Amino acid sequence: MRCFIVTRPAQVLTSRGSVQTHTHCSCALPRLGESSFKHDLSLESTRHELALRSQIDFRERQLSECYGPIYALLKRIRPIDNLRQEGKLRDIDAEAIKVIRESNDRIADIILNKSHLIRGDKIPESYTRYLLHVAVWHAFLNTPHRGFPDPKKVDVSEAYYVKDFEEEVFQTTESLKRELFELYQHYGIAETANFSKAK
Repeated sequence: MRCFIVTRPAQVLTSRGSVQTHTHCSCALPRLGESSFKHDLSLESTRHELALRSQIDFRERQLSECYGPIYALLKRIRPIDNLRQEGKLRDIDAEAIKVIRESNDRIADIILNKSHLIRGDKIPESYTRYLLHVAVWHAFLNTPHRGFPDPKKVDVSEAYYVKDFEEEVFQTTESLKRELFELYQHYGIAETANFSKAK
């Protein structure tokens, strides 16, 4: 720490009426170092950049490793299943079921292996019901029923498929894409993937 000595002359009237000059010494306090201030700013900027990069990296992983693939597979299944339900695929029903079954297996595998990327502090109920549906329906496909049995004989309605799962996946995926796009736009970061605003 550097200390600057400052001398100031002062005139004092003595008891005899004469004037004497005295010199006083004072120590000036040092100013805050400019280098220290710049260092603090640099640390704060680094912390902010790391937090931003972490947010972006996590959303990119959620989309590329979890929601994106599930989204695409569900988009593949939906029109095929609709055609089956309308009775338009009777001649190729076995092949249609094979495509749906393979897609279901891939989705279930992603959920089980990438559950840490699922949004929220717990796996939504619709996801666990979907996993139940896949396990039970696929098992019944290997029986003479070739699907769920007559509910009057065996009630497994809790394993029936409900669209809550795909609707939640669609909404979350599109929301993540918007959030990531906005982060890119706000901070002027070049997109590392071909994400665009969901319509």
